[in-house]
Amino acid sequence: MGGKYSSQILEVLNKKGEKTGMILVRGERVNDNNGNNDILKIAFDAETDHKRGFLGGDTKPYLSLYRQQGEISKKVWENECIVSQSPEYPESIISLQTLCRGDQNLPLKLKMWDHHK
Repeated sequence: MGGKYSSQILEVLNKKGEKTGMILVRGERVNDNNGNNDILKIAFDAETDHKRGFLGGDTKPYLSLYRQQGEISKKVWENECIVSQSPEYPESIISLQTLCRGDQNLPLKLKMWDHHK
């Protein structure tokens, strides 16, 4: 995500590596009130087929964000689970130092978990 406004569509895979859906990631380069751009503001929501439920059933989804350093993943952020078939998570602010140690080229991994499992 390089430009001021960027988006990317990614596949959602289950533990078996099977495609179960798509996720749209949108980003916008912003500055905080002090003119700094060393923060990340993120918000997530999901829409689902209400007949199947979110991720295929009755779930309490939450998200974790990891930074990748070679084969090692380190969790740097996690939100609270929301009981909803179409959850809307509140905006979170993460410093780039926490997120990627300031290295904006460091790969990140977003994982979605079910509190029930």
